[in-house]
Amino acid sequence: HYRAMAIWVLAGGMIAGSISAVAVWTATTSRRMSTLTLIAAGSLAFLLCAMFGYQAYAPLRSSHDLVKLLPELKSDTAVFSVGTYDQTFPFYLNRSVTLVAYVDEFALGQRQEPDKSIATLDEFAERWKQERHAIALMSHGSYEQAIGAFALPMQVIARTPRRILVEKR
Repeated sequence: HYRAMAIWVLAGGMIAGSISAVAVWTATTSRRMSTLTLIAAGSLAFLLCAMFGYQAYAPLRSSHDLVKLLPELKSDTAVFSVGTYDQTFPFYLNRSVTLVAYVDEFALGQRQEPDKSIATLDEFAERWKQERHAIALMSHGSYEQAIGAFALPMQVIARTPRRILVEKR
């Protein structure tokens, strides 16, 4: 992923550098408007290449492809985000999630509505066992704890370098 993005950024840099060389030449010939236009065009070319390159990196940052791998969720399926929070996960899932062992920017909301999050992995383990249908997006560390310390019945649906998607077995 990084290599694909780097190729696009390098290409954008080469295009912008070439255009900048032409801009320097036009500046010596007193064509100020042409120089400014070329600088803007070079900047735009670089940014467009960088954006195209980011598309190779996007699967690592977004849950879009992970959500596509899920079986159709029942209305009573509990959805958890354990030890991590990916803002794209509830968006692509079109559901709210219960945060587990994660606070960060949600501290105020969690203090006001403590029933909408789970503070510890111990509490999560009990809740997971009680649920009939459940899925969870987890950090790798949280997954290792869930399997190792709690032996929770989970089946891995997908793994990325940042997270693991599981369903209850």
